[in-house]
Amino acid sequence: MRLGYACKYVPVEALESMGAHMVRIEPDEKLTSFDEAEARMHANICSFAKAAFETVCASDLDGVVLTTCCDSMRRLADALAAEMPQGFVRTLDVPRTATPAACSLFERRVRELLDSYGDATGRSFSDEKLFAELGGTACPAPGACDAAEAAVPSDASNTPDDPIDRMVRDEVSLSPTLLNVGIAGARANRAIRRILEERGVNIAFDITCTNTRRRFMPRKRDTLASYTHDVLSQVPCARMEDIAVRDEFLRRVAPGIDGLVYHTVQFCDMYSYEYSQLKRDSELPLLALETDCTASSQGQILTRLEAFL
Repeated sequence: MRLGYACKYVPVEALESMGAHMVRIEPDEKLTSFDEAEARMHANICSFAKAAFETVCASDLDGVVLTTCCDSMRRLADALAAEMPQGFVRTLDVPRTATPAACSLFERRVRELLDSYGDATGRSFSDEKLFAELGGTACPAPGACDAAEAAVPSDASNTPDDPIDRMVRDEVSLSPTLLNVGIAGARANRAIRRILEERGVNIAFDITCTNTRRRFMPRKRDTLASYTHDVLSQVPCARMEDIAVRDEFLRRVAPGIDGLVYHTVQFCDMYSYEYSQLKRDSELPLLALETDCTASSQGQILTRLEAFL
């Protein structure tokens, strides 16, 4: 089953361990209007939601897994559920914190999602399959790994001394020779990444909503619990409660990068506050780009990125 997703908090790897083929929803760059979407959703719904609706309806996806990250995504789920009555359209309710209680709640909701997928496909979830999907190596013989597992406290990997250091390690990749540019804000248009890469720029990190760099450590013990903890403990998006973690992440990575592209989407006000703060407080070269996820944005993107570089 081919399933689309548009949020970094979707348990992509867990679904793939059950045989799902997960496809990150990238709006069709040839879109010129949202005729179908605007006939089914309010005109003030964000441009990404409209573009995602048009793109999904024109694709061969069997369904989508969305999250409750904002009202636009909720309305997108409603519209797609009506448009794809036989499809696997699910909305995962994501907590706004990463406290132990929130992680436990998130694990339960993820398990309910996996059970729902299992009911629809006849496939079952197991920690062993997820462990393998995350790159874990099976023990050579039953019990052979028990001693090593017992030597590590059960919560050692889930409570690092400095979680922001872990975020930097997981998210940031710097080049010693190329310009290092980060991308932040709302879901970045695919053209932004392509233009930067074609001009020899290293994308040091991408902490937009979709997050193209997913790195989760496989753990033999309580695999789903540790995995859902890590998914929920990524660099928080702007909807999360503890934005101070996000601020500290950007503060720490700023000395190592040459500039930051800050992308926002028309009718999305979630990131405008963070951009205003960065513009006021940071000395980092900063480029604000607002797009509407249609072909009409391409000229602006190219011109402004080239001037920024």
